[in-house]
Amino acid sequence: NKLIVLVNNSHLIKIYDITENGLSMPGIEVSTEGSSPREMVVLDGYIYFTNWNTSDVKVFNLYTYNIDASIPVGPNPEGIITDGSSLWVANSGCSTVHEINISSNSVINEYVVGQGPQSLVKHNEAIYVSRTFYNDDWTIAYHGASKIDETVTINEYGAGSACGGSVLSHNSDVMRSFDGGLARMDSELNLEDVTIGNFNQDYVYHVEKIGENFWFALTDYQDMNE
Repeated sequence: NKLIVLVNNSHLIKIYDITENGLSMPGIEVSTEGSSPREMVVLDGYIYFTNWNTSDVKVFNLYTYNIDASIPVGPNPEGIITDGSSLWVANSGCSTVHEINISSNSVINEYVVGQGPQSLVKHNEAIYVSRTFYNDDWTIAYHGASKIDETVTINEYGAGSACGGSVLSHNSDVMRSFDGGLARMDSELNLEDVTIGNFNQDYVYHVEKIGENFWFALTDYQDMNE
């Protein structure tokens, strides 16, 4: 019954009650003190969220509305997921994914997965990682994917459009945003033909599966935001 929003450039958590008439405005604002919050998971009354500027995962208490803890991770942490006992954090500023034990709020494993880890999904006990990284002047984007299982598998895709690096689980497959849609990844993380979606890849910012639907976030960073 709540909508929780991380506002990256304003360094805020905004929380709204959802009522039969819509959102109860104006909501509640909590400052993250310049941390540049990015992504979150909600578990057992807490929000665990990544922060670029402070290179940590902060633990926000949904009962007291206080930040109870800060867990140091790698530079520019981005994606975060949970399996109920661990958090998995993609450190996009380097080449690592950190596993955090929720009971102790401490990093218990570090995996080297290749440059630019961003999005994560768990599928059949493995953690799949979508990666995007850039050249020195941020004019060329490079893409890849990795899988954390008994070993780490890494596949590099080369240069392509910026953003568009979502990874998700669908039925028996793991899929990655690619070429304006979603493509299945094989066991070696190679991308097969696009089977869902037909958009301009330059505009695909993010893809999410919610319930039985796929949602594509599209933008040209100016007038078109859908």
